[in-house]
Amino acid sequence: MRSEKKLIIFLLFVIFVAALVHFFGVNLYMKNEPRKSGSLNGMAMNDLPAPDGLPMFIMFFTQDCSICQSMEPSIKKFEKEFEGKIRFLMIDANDPASMRLNQDFQIDGVPAFYWLTADRKVFDAKVGGWPIAAIRKNMVDLIKQNESK
Repeated sequence: MRSEKKLIIFLLFVIFVAALVHFFGVNLYMKNEPRKSGSLNGMAMNDLPAPDGLPMFIMFFTQDCSICQSMEPSIKKFEKEFEGKIRFLMIDANDPASMRLNQDFQIDGVPAFYWLTADRKVFDAKVGGWPIAAIRKNMVDLIKQNESK
């Protein structure tokens, strides 16, 4: 009986430490705000499609995010509307293959939106449920900037 009690206490301690590391340790290397400007490091650049003269819109999502699910139809509409003007990329933040991008883009919440210039510099970034009209306006502004170059 005594060894069972010690085992239970040990397991509770391990769970407690794991929770602390998960909730506080992740934020040691991630900012709460996404990167607002500048270029991305080489690792993320290698994971993105090669620059093709088009700016890029990236949406980080998860399958269990209700906000992401509610925004998906509008994003798909924008993809058709801006075809040939913006490259669209949807990234499942829970997919192990996206871990480097999650770290490089400092993803700590979804949905997370990034608008990248044609030379893959961050034009703007937002996290959370943003109004669809504001997301579209950023796309229009990004296209205008790209066409003026």
